Amino acid sequence: MNLNEAIEKLSGLVSKFNADTTSKEAFIDAKLVDGTIVRYESLEVGLPLMVIDEAGNELPAPDGEHELEDGTMLTVEGGIITEVATKEEEAPEMEEAPIEQPMAAVETVSKEDFETLKTEVDNLKTRFEEFTKTNETLTADNVALKEIVKETFSIVEKLAKVPSDNPVSVRSNNPFKKSISREEELETIINKFKNK
Repeated sequence: MNLNEAIEKLSGLVSKFNADTTSKEAFIDAKLVDGTIVRYESLEVGLPLMVIDEAGNELPAPDGEHELEDGTMLTVEGGIITEVATKEEEAPEMEEAPIEQPMAAVETVSKEDFETLKTEVDNLKTRFEEFTKTNETLTADNVALKEIVKETFSIVEKLAKVPSDNPVSVRSNNPFKKSISREEELETIINKFKNK
């Protein structure tokens, strides 16, 4: 293997890693009732809300309440969503079944509290799924990086053994230290990394 082949192989490894493992986050564009275009990853508290200007630039949404065309109300502070309120749809009335025996020691929970808890649980499930996907991606990236590092050291070892046209010796400022060749220096460096 000559120097040009080694450089081409290393370039191929790096470009393969960069092409395969980069992932782009998916963002959603929506319109406010006033026609302003906003962009968000998810309508969740703690995530950013961006406004898209005429030039296509993303700017943090101004503080205050913003209503999407679908009726969802967003409260924003510092470009971060602090509250999400969806438009409540009228549910068809259901007949309540008579309770035969009242249950003692049952705490009543309002429908609003229940819906709030349900929304929070759904948000947590979504976040957990996102973290799981991110973890899987990072694990795959880590495995790919380890393979690239392993192949890189293999190439460097082969290059260290290739004689150069004009051997270069490393000169030390220390008069008691022996001069070593470039190949010996590379071999020493490789061995240091192997032993770690």
